[in-house]
Amino acid sequence: MKPFVLLAQARTSGGAELTLHSHDTHFYLRVNRQPLMGTNASESEKVLAELACARLGGKAGFRVETVAAKAYPQAKRCTHTIFVADAPGIGS
Repeated sequence: MKPFVLLAQARTSGGAELTLHSHDTHFYLRVNRQPLMGTNASESEKVLAELACARLGGKAGFRVETVAAKAYPQAKRCTHTIFVADAPGIGS
């Protein structure tokens, strides 16, 4: 059985404990010991990106994108990287 390994930890400004763990070939973020997100599922990242866009107050020029990417070169499958980006043609 492969263990969960604590890789890093930090305290947020609100006092919550944020930790990064690895287990086998996956990585996980936890807040106060509760799972937040991991490399084996992408739904939480999509929701987080949508919340970030919503906080922009409807300003034009931002969107949520999903890009297939490998977490490391030897990975057997792609994970999805979610980010907020400038829309094409905005500010150029």
